[in-house]
Amino acid sequence: MNVIHQRPLVSIITVVYNAASTLEQTITSVLGQSYSNIQYIVIDGGSTDGSVDLITKYSDRIAYWISEPDSGIYDAMNKGLKIANGELIGIINSDDWYESDAVVTMVEAFQTHPLTDIFHGILRFIGSNEQLQHVAGHPVTFLKTGMIEHPTCFVRSNLYRKLGFFDKTYRAAADYEFVNRALKNGAKFRFIEKIIANFRAGGITSTENSAQEELAIKYRYGHISKLKYWRWRIILKIIYLFK
Repeated sequence: MNVIHQRPLVSIITVVYNAASTLEQTITSVLGQSYSNIQYIVIDGGSTDGSVDLITKYSDRIAYWISEPDSGIYDAMNKGLKIANGELIGIINSDDWYESDAVVTMVEAFQTHPLTDIFHGILRFIGSNEQLQHVAGHPVTFLKTGMIEHPTCFVRSNLYRKLGFFDKTYRAAADYEFVNRALKNGAKFRFIEKIIANFRAGGITSTENSAQEELAIKYRYGHISKLKYWRWRIILKIIYLFK
């Protein structure tokens, strides 16, 4: 492991809504990082299941937190981005958790590759029985067919200032739109061949709405033709009709 001579501030954002059963693992994975110069931000959507109690339990180690209604997961993420002061920003949601050396790994990459805007790595997918399903990590060229592993992404803060935050008109795939927007505007990506985070499969990214939004984004950014777009819209409708 390389020696880090300067310790840039890293902002980590967790968004949560009624996720008391998994939130503590997320929080402790951030607070237990081997890298200490972290601004931890937790945005709660007005949970009623005990999530706020867990946030309060660790509030002395959380730089900023709030609990109030929002208009969806990307609205919550945008609230966190407005607060973030770090040079590098990661987002880890309340069902997921980091490896203990995730931040130091990304800080080393951040310092070694000053022209890179988005760093991303390998993600473990965990099933409903808490068993490993598979691991995945994709180069930036994968964006033409699907999303890179967002829980592993660390983004230079100046890229958000340049491009803006997540587009809230997308309810389930605004992260995919953001990285495509970044690619279109010349952002540099770097894939780190190391497990960075763990993701519990299911949730909003496994819905028909997410699939349809991702399809629309592929068309918007020229990854598929108009004919393929409409063909796949029909196919997706049929697939989810019989699920």
